[in-house]
Amino acid sequence: MSEMPTVIVEVYDADTGRPVGFGVMVCLDGVCAPTGADGKARLVVSPGEYELTVGGGAYDVIKKRISVRTDKRIKVTLRRILL
Repeated sequence: MSEMPTVIVEVYDADTGRPVGFGVMVCLDGVCAPTGADGKARLVVSPGEYELTVGGGAYDVIKKRISVRTDKRIKVTLRRILL
């Protein structure tokens, strides 16, 4: 049995360029993980096609389709929601 790929999503603030710690959720078709203090979320999924959803808290939500075959690292930049 082969290992399932790990997807690491790095989330950055569009204005500051700094990692977005706590408060942002990263999901791949319902498999979700929050960002840690380092702005990264780690998800382990089966190979396949997924809709990546990133956002929440004080940030906009973005969605995009991705293909996962092997371990993958994705960088995402989010804009703050103006209240």
